[in-house]
Amino acid sequence: MRVSQISNNNVYFGYNKKLNSELKSKLSKFEDKDYAQTLLSLNEFCNSTEDKIRKMEKKTGFKKSSSDFVDMLLQAKEQLAMYVDILFGEEFKYSDREYKHYQDEFYRNGADKEKDWRYDMLDRLKYWSKDVVDKNDITPANITKSDLAQKAGQILSASVQTPKSGLLELYTPSANTPKNFDSVAGMERVKQEFNEGLLKLIKSPDKAILDYQEYGILPPKTVLLYGPPGCGKTFIAKALSGEAELPLFLLKLSKAGSHYINMTSKNIEAAFDEAIKFSEQAGKPCLLFIDEIDSIGFKRDEKISHEDLKQVTTLLQAMDKAEDSGVFIIGATNKFKFLDPALIRRYESKIYVDIPDLEARKALIELNLSAFAKGEKLLNDKESIFKIAKLLEGFSNDSICKISSSAAKNALRRGRADISFEDYKKAVEETSELKPDLKEYAVDDLYNKRSIGFKNN
Repeated sequence: MRVSQISNNNVYFGYNKKLNSELKSKLSKFEDKDYAQTLLSLNEFCNSTEDKIRKMEKKTGFKKSSSDFVDMLLQAKEQLAMYVDILFGEEFKYSDREYKHYQDEFYRNGADKEKDWRYDMLDRLKYWSKDVVDKNDITPANITKSDLAQKAGQILSASVQTPKSGLLELYTPSANTPKNFDSVAGMERVKQEFNEGLLKLIKSPDKAILDYQEYGILPPKTVLLYGPPGCGKTFIAKALSGEAELPLFLLKLSKAGSHYINMTSKNIEAAFDEAIKFSEQAGKPCLLFIDEIDSIGFKRDEKISHEDLKQVTTLLQAMDKAEDSGVFIIGATNKFKFLDPALIRRYESKIYVDIPDLEARKALIELNLSAFAKGEKLLNDKESIFKIAKLLEGFSNDSICKISSSAAKNALRRGRADISFEDYKKAVEETSELKPDLKEYAVDDLYNKRSIGFKNN
């Protein structure tokens, strides 16, 4: 049966058996067997998770918000629908058929969007269902299938094999997060250093080998981003994931930290081990991002406790262990001066992420205005863009984005007028955003050199 009644409360459930059978048949004939097996594994994951939810529904009548299994199912099904559509296109219409199936289930179950997870499933699938897109025009302009296609492989692998301890969080791109380096306004030097360093090792290993053979230099596997807050260190790390087409794990320091003896050190070690294991199982590298690394990698001296000393030592040992694996480690800090010297040495490339210069500010302002319908007129006024960029000198990337939003609100208050230079000027005059004191984030000349991202061997 396509739909099964599973309780006395008219709750219906059952994945589309006919469509599932057709998908398996198509994938069994696909030339790339490893690739097909990944999709089959993800499909089986979706089906088994649905079965688990069905049993829980029948037993307890649980609400959608009470189970992590629902969240796992929604994420996995969305990625499966995305990639099957990319693979088989209009001839198969996987997303359209899945959407209609769950829509039918939703209404048969009582159409209660507050309690029924099927409503959330419809919300996930609507971006890929051609029928829904054509009728309701709901797909955000900045999300297309081609944008996400480059990430599909990494997401599919991660959906099946993501670490379960809670110490690592898989970064999942959304409409408001960067797709790749094209989403990053300015920061040309930072992007260049990644392209000449870490990305060369990932995307052009032959060139990296040639660099070593001819010049004795290797691209780095570890990169430290440092500088004032709000200047895009986390943003560029997320964009790196899309540019490299690799999964990005975020080390959740709030989970790793513990007041129990030895537990923080054990958690740090476990997190690195999970990233290494993931890379081995997936058969591909991954990125591990540690934001505010100064909170676990601070200087060791006679004032720190034995537990803190062990914590830093464990971090250093874990980085050494990861050096021979497929894990690329990206760290970020606003407090370079507080880092332990041995930790600094572990990072083969150190990139200073400065406040945006004039060209970067212009690019960032234009990027913000392009998202506002009432910003088009100002966007085409290059002289005013230049004046605004001069006005915003000294502000961080994050502050510029917030000031741009304030300028848009000022225009709205003027009777839904076009955004103007005066709106920006007023936003700056009224802002609570502070310009960072660059002296506070300056470091010794030894570390402030802007290397091209290579290490000598």
